[in-house]
Amino acid sequence: KEQSNNPNVPVPRENIVRIVVPPGQNCPICLSEEPVVPRMVVCGHIFCLSCLLSFFAAEETVKNKDTGYVQRKKFKECPLCGSILRSQNFKQVIFDTAQHQERPQIGKESVFQLM
Repeated sequence: KEQSNNPNVPVPRENIVRIVVPPGQNCPICLSEEPVVPRMVVCGHIFCLSCLLSFFAAEETVKNKDTGYVQRKKFKECPLCGSILRSQNFKQVIFDTAQHQERPQIGKESVFQLM
């Protein structure tokens, strides 16, 4: 209801079931042409589910320069932008294969649909 009154109001994350994106997205971890079982993280980057699971399974440590104490990192950072990621915040992604969409062009009228 909020988006019908004002489309700029962000949708609460818990209300998002899946994300529909155009094809042509690559997984930045394995570099596959089309991610396998794609998932989007909070910052908006898309990865293969298996790549994300491997990424979260790998332990990272931080060494304190003063004491020399090594401790396990409590969070993961997006490999592309450095945003803090949590393993429970993945959202399912499906690719929109409809070819009826035209690219916007300068000087031509474009029609957008609020989804």
